[in-house]
Amino acid sequence: MLQYGSEDILQDYLKISITLQEGGKGLLVVVPKKGKKQSTNLQYNYDYSTKQIEFIVDGIIENKLITSPVENGGFSIVKNICNKILYLKFSM
Repeated sequence: MLQYGSEDILQDYLKISITLQEGGKGLLVVVPKKGKKQSTNLQYNYDYSTKQIEFIVDGIIENKLITSPVENGGFSIVKNICNKILYLKFSM
């Protein structure tokens, strides 16, 4: 699911993926239907006691920390961008 404000914008993208690698590193890949593929490195940490995953994404969303609970192998990211809520739901 990819929603910006009240608009579902998932149909505008061929692919949006987060690949987690060992050692707390990963990669975010965004492939829009129109335009160039973009990718950026990220760092992550999973807290087993709270079942929360934390991300720091290089160069996107001002390198800010994003925290989300992990449920059934998936997680959601909710971010306020330009006074609209960006909602992404990832699942495995």
